[in-house]
Amino acid sequence: MHHPFHPFEVHRASAPLYALSTINATVIAGSGNGAVLQWSAADPGRILLIAQMPAPVFALCSLGIHAFAAGTSGGELFVVDLVARKAVQRLAAHASAIHAIATLGRNRMVTAGADGRLMVWIREAGSWHMQRNIPITDAKLRGLSISADGDWLAVAGGDGPVRLFDTVLFNETFTFSGHEGGSNCVVFHPQKAVLLSGGKDGHMRAWSMREPK
Repeated sequence: MHHPFHPFEVHRASAPLYALSTINATVIAGSGNGAVLQWSAADPGRILLIAQMPAPVFALCSLGIHAFAAGTSGGELFVVDLVARKAVQRLAAHASAIHAIATLGRNRMVTAGADGRLMVWIREAGSWHMQRNIPITDAKLRGLSISADGDWLAVAGGDGPVRLFDTVLFNETFTFSGHEGGSNCVVFHPQKAVLLSGGKDGHMRAWSMREPK
């Protein structure tokens, strides 16, 4: 039986791949040796080395069609220019690994770290600067997701619960508890008022967003 979608090997890296993101119809991959690679389905046999980070890359996020953010195991945040193929900003961020990055519009982004902190970044005059440093928990923060309307930020934490923050003042407005051993990842449904989370307990849970609204 023919299957229209099937797995195939695009590239075998010399180190583990920890992060994937899409940008400008291409895929960006972050690896355990710090290399950031770019691949396009239009030219599947070609892999480009976009940048070399000083530490493993654990998180990636598009910042438009010509740039992306990369978070490393050492807690540093890099802004990389795709055209120049180099990091144009190197920011001291978290005390330990950055596990997730999410954007809020064109000029704000949020990072989540293994130090249990959220950091809010703002772009002014073409450069990124830290706006808020918010301690959340003593456990690792592992995942982030922004709701389709941009009003809510969901955070998956290694201590178990999924926390919900407003994206104006970044107040914690609601907590979803249920995962045993920590929540690892979180995503908002693109069309329904539902938040999905995955945990160390092997469960995926769906949470109604109607109550906090």
